[in-house]
Amino acid sequence: MWHNGVFGNPTAGSVFESRPHMTTAKAVMINTAVQWEMAGTDLTRVRQGFGRADLTNLYNLRGKMFVVNETDVLTNLQTKSYTKAVLQNSTDPLKITLVYADPMGSPSATRARVNDLTLKVTAPDGTVYWGNNGLGVGGGMWSTSGGAANVVDTAENVFIQTPAAGLWTIEVVASELVQDARPETGGVIDADYSLVVSGISPAATVPVGGRVTTNAGKGLANAVVTLTDTNNQIRTTRADRLGYYRFDDVETGKTYTFSAKSKRYVFTPQTVTVNEELTELNFVAAP
Repeated sequence: MWHNGVFGNPTAGSVFESRPHMTTAKAVMINTAVQWEMAGTDLTRVRQGFGRADLTNLYNLRGKMFVVNETDVLTNLQTKSYTKAVLQNSTDPLKITLVYADPMGSPSATRARVNDLTLKVTAPDGTVYWGNNGLGVGGGMWSTSGGAANVVDTAENVFIQTPAAGLWTIEVVASELVQDARPETGGVIDADYSLVVSGISPAATVPVGGRVTTNAGKGLANAVVTLTDTNNQIRTTRADRLGYYRFDDVETGKTYTFSAKSKRYVFTPQTVTVNEELTELNFVAAP
């Protein structure tokens, strides 16, 4: 499913080139697992964990999911926030899962965890849910509000059985980074993570398009236009024989950088926040 872009994710030429990170695969399986049908005290996370992986449930939720595939990066004490909507009369639970890869710990340490990323979720009425609160020993199937930040686990969840309609705020906090967990950015102590949110309103999408021309107004056939979002995820398309191009299903409320390329011509990139359909995002070659 990932290779086919079912979750709106970018893809590549083969399943090996376009596979999710380990943390994302783990977060997706946890988030969309179905609980075993047990009774009494066995109907708890302590007894049955996250349940069983369910590909049917995963597929059915594909249009109601948001996935961060280790594309966002935090340094110590930084916070990344996301706002997601739950529709009125939604019958789906709201489930948020954070997973991060921690540097190797020491067997002799009191706490094996090295770095600490924290999941915090705020309901539309201001109620706060901390990752894993109410899901551990003595808890049940669903998160309870209040409590405190989890400082032990590298997989944190907030599961709300009947979420209130409205905007939910999801925060990932780098509470303690003491060792680099992301070698791609040398010389910096930072960490990335995977985040999966299900049970949310599908994001509104619109088409974005325009024309690529010379400075004399002639359309440039086969000009390559690139769309890059703030997570550096890239989409490309080619202009038709008259120079017109179009991207479908561009998510609203986000900022993108659009650039154009054609032999012998130079164009200025454009950064745009997309809130509605755009039909005249044009590129005119420099004189």
